[in-house]
Amino acid sequence: MATLKISARVNRIAAASAIAFTIALGTSGAVDAQPRASAEAHGEEADLPVLPFTVVNAYDPPAKNWLAGHRGIDVEARVGQKVQAPHESLVHFAGVVANRPVLTLKLTNGDLVSFEPVDPQVTTGERVARGEVVGKIAREGQEHCVEASCLHIGLRRGGEYLNPLILWREVRPKIILLPPL
Repeated sequence: MATLKISARVNRIAAASAIAFTIALGTSGAVDAQPRASAEAHGEEADLPVLPFTVVNAYDPPAKNWLAGHRGIDVEARVGQKVQAPHESLVHFAGVVANRPVLTLKLTNGDLVSFEPVDPQVTTGERVARGEVVGKIAREGQEHCVEASCLHIGLRRGGEYLNPLILWREVRPKIILLPPL
């Protein structure tokens, strides 16, 4: 098992989210409100696309779909580093969006997982195996991460953005429900 790190900022965001989640739920016990992970739909954990897997910017969705927000996570990565498919999938898109090279894979359950900036080594419509190298971290598009190069990962299910960390149980922050105030 790979050593996984999550930055202190991500841990603070996760702790604040857990507290807000707990306050919002009260004692209703609606813990299953979180969507099931794509990996769980496949019956197994997804492969990590890059190693080490260090989250440097957390998922921070907007309050409304049309507002600005961070609809994915950023993982520390080096320019030229190989990116692997998390599951058996179909290449849904391999091209350029807003001057950034983007690769989107469609998992067998229909979820779309996007990676950027990635110079794809696969083409749209191609089937890829779990763990197969699908591209390399590109130099172009690195202005997204200010302090170092990174890999942005997004997850969409039925047109809705979800936190991509649901694909990888071992890197999801633990949520501890607190008693009501």
